[in-house]
Amino acid sequence: MTVIPAMNKRIQVVILTILLLSFQQIYSQSTLVDTLSSSAEISVMTCEPGPQMYQSWGHSSIMVWDPVNRIEKIYNYGTFNFRTPNFYLKFARGKLLYMLSTESLEEFLRVYHYYNQTVQQQVLNLNQSQKQAIYEFLEDNMRPDKRFYRYDFLFDNCATRIQQGLENTLVDAASWTYPTPDPAVSFRDAIEGSITQKPWMDFGLDLILGLPTDAKMENQEYTFHPKYLYETLKHSTIMKEGKEVPLVKYESIAYQAYPTEDKKAFHLWPELFSVILALAYLIISWSLRNSPILPKIDGVLFTIIGLAGMVLLFMWVGTEHRVTKMNLNLLWLLPTHLIPAGYLLASRLPEWVRTYLLYSSILLGLLVLSWFFIPQDLPSAGLPLTILIGLRTIHQWQLHAPAPTES
Repeated sequence: MTVIPAMNKRIQVVILTILLLSFQQIYSQSTLVDTLSSSAEISVMTCEPGPQMYQSWGHSSIMVWDPVNRIEKIYNYGTFNFRTPNFYLKFARGKLLYMLSTESLEEFLRVYHYYNQTVQQQVLNLNQSQKQAIYEFLEDNMRPDKRFYRYDFLFDNCATRIQQGLENTLVDAASWTYPTPDPAVSFRDAIEGSITQKPWMDFGLDLILGLPTDAKMENQEYTFHPKYLYETLKHSTIMKEGKEVPLVKYESIAYQAYPTEDKKAFHLWPELFSVILALAYLIISWSLRNSPILPKIDGVLFTIIGLAGMVLLFMWVGTEHRVTKMNLNLLWLLPTHLIPAGYLLASRLPEWVRTYLLYSSILLGLLVLSWFFIPQDLPSAGLPLTILIGLRTIHQWQLHAPAPTES
């Protein structure tokens, strides 16, 4: 009867000892992580483009590694919460908040191993105070009131946030060397350079991205693209112990993609598709030139054109996306074509609508002549479609001409 209490006391002592040691370890870790050790390193991780649409331009993140304090954190500015209320509407309107999140290196690399994307690591050549400043900046950005931000495809994304953070913490110590291609490159050029093997995606972006995307990039604007951020860091310098040294101490491969068989799949390029579609439509409309169904077919075409234009107009005036403003594709994807579409489907066309058709066909003709000279880089696949829309518009104007009155 006296053995059980004795054993209980021993168990209690063991449990209390374990708890005290655990609290001591937790306390020691919490005090250590406030200050990085001299063995700590700050690295920028650059991920190559992947197969998914959102991976087409690669990705950038920043890592803090401190073996003494057992820190191995990836800071990622490119995350968002799918559970956000009205997620898709906020995403479409440019109101979705992105956030800074952290994960281990193993968790980070798991995704890129799955999609077979090479991850390059650039270890920065920093002194202790600079490492500490960057670490404190990142931890401060993790605060609930600071970690969320309004994402902007060109001016505020996972790459620009890293560059801005480095500029703010290194201040005058770093000398930045931004890419200077000749001739100068526009935002659209940089975007399209990463999706040459995705022609339909290229066509879609050329439709939805407006005139601001055609501006030539200058200085830090290049760093919106992870590839250019990598090049900027590679060629920049920093003052260290009174000497100007490379900003990147050394580079390594955090994950090397394995070689895969290059499967050359057949692509029906948008340019070829639009030519075939335009020719087929013109042939059909010619064969039905005397049929009462032709105006209704053109009514369906004008409806599609008008609805597409309404989408572009919404992306201009109804969203926060700066890259979709002032879209000159609205000169051929005319939202106003919904007006004659309704009358054609109803088999009647007032004279004022005929006047609209005349002036819009003149606009379309002028656009065709100036297609490659206007300031926005319009999709080449849109040219055959614009010719088609112009021909069908002028034909409906002629078809509904008032009958001549007898004298």
